[in-house]
Amino acid sequence: LFRKLELLIGLARLAKHEADGVSIVLGGEIAVAVLACVLGASVGDVGSYASKASIKVAMLEALLEILRHDQVSLRLPIDVVCEELPPPVVEEPPPPPDPKDKKKGGAAAPPPPAAPAVPPLDERTRTFSLSSALSKVAKTPVSFGFVSGDE
Repeated sequence: LFRKLELLIGLARLAKHEADGVSIVLGGEIAVAVLACVLGASVGDVGSYASKASIKVAMLEALLEILRHDQVSLRLPIDVVCEELPPPVVEEPPPPPDPKDKKKGGAAAPPPPAAPAVPPLDERTRTFSLSSALSKVAKTPVSFGFVSGDE
């Protein structure tokens, strides 16, 4: 997460070299972290980093550094698409040969187990709208701190 914040700060510094500025669209983990840690949106279980004060302070400082540039805009998603990952394929090693079996080569190996049925992608995918969470967040002001005496 910290490396992603460093990357965003680096991208924001490019704004002075671009005539039209820089627009950064957040997605994935960094978008969920901004929504949960900085804006306080309820987006479900976001892991242990959402409750740590050090993460929130680091994110606020990074966003303050990014947004202090006049020609930088950040965009957040209005919905999140989640995909359930299929179960991992576990290959079991073949059983050791039976020492009592005196034939050369042993008995025929049992057939491999059938692969678990994986439902199609559209059945494993769900879309969650963030519009209600974002409308709640929009009603509450968020302070990123002060730069040169201005908030």
